[in-house]
Amino acid sequence: MKILLYLCRKLNHIRMKKLLTLLLIPLFVGCTADKSLTGEDLLRMLNEQQLSLVVYNNDSLSTYTRHRVDNLMQLVTNEPERLRGALVADKRIGNAAATLIALGGVSEVHTNYVTRQARQILDQAGVKLVYQSEGDMILNRDGTKQCPMDASLNGITDPKKGYEVLTRQGWALLDILNANSHSLVVLRDNEMQTYNDRGVQDLVLLVTNEPERLNDAIVADKMVGKAAASLMVAGGVREVYTNLICRSALEVFRKAGIAVHAKQVVEQILNRDRSGQCPIDALLNETDDVEQCVEILQGRFN
Repeated sequence: MKILLYLCRKLNHIRMKKLLTLLLIPLFVGCTADKSLTGEDLLRMLNEQQLSLVVYNNDSLSTYTRHRVDNLMQLVTNEPERLRGALVADKRIGNAAATLIALGGVSEVHTNYVTRQARQILDQAGVKLVYQSEGDMILNRDGTKQCPMDASLNGITDPKKGYEVLTRQGWALLDILNANSHSLVVLRDNEMQTYNDRGVQDLVLLVTNEPERLNDAIVADKMVGKAAASLMVAGGVREVYTNLICRSALEVFRKAGIAVHAKQVVEQILNRDRSGQCPIDALLNETDDVEQCVEILQGRFN
């Protein structure tokens, strides 16, 4: 076990590192099968395997790698049962992370660093917190000022109100989409772009020619099927807001750890005369691999 952990830390090749991490997780669980995992176990795993979040609930271990609070947002929004009563390890906990952890009903959380307001949020929610150091804020990517998500929650210690603030921008994008009959709205780095082509044509063009437009973006789409979901995952979107989504699309997002806020969930997206499945989604029925889905769609539209 120690040898594998050492190799994981030293290995530079990203694909090999991910593979080794997948091997280590069941080994780690197997080594501790005779006792419950502790918060210290989870935090050590998080740090040694360069994970962003570890959740242990009902003897089930889940690990996550997306940056910021993406994983927590996805869990609170789409899989709240995973967090309820769970033991969690998170690398850094700021205002946004604490809000989602408290709202999710986590029982205990271990972290390397916590902000003072985050500690207050967790304390008020009755979440046990074990931390190594404390500070005033989480910084943005270039280290020049406070993380914008955390800054939007300054002074807000009620988790429900905090969640409303965190999702307000995305719902506003969906309102813009609906009010102006757009097919797609993309917000990235405070720059909004609207699109009007039918179906997934705009997403195919973005993934093919301008993938940076989707990377880490908040997206609003009128309706999301498996095809649209696959393209958004391939583009690296952060969060999705939609009027209507099908269950297969939800599963694509769940596997990728992307939060989806939908007004309605249906079994499948229908064709125009509502007589059967959307033909574009039907092209992807034989595969769940996102890369293969994108290749099929690019072949169809390019």
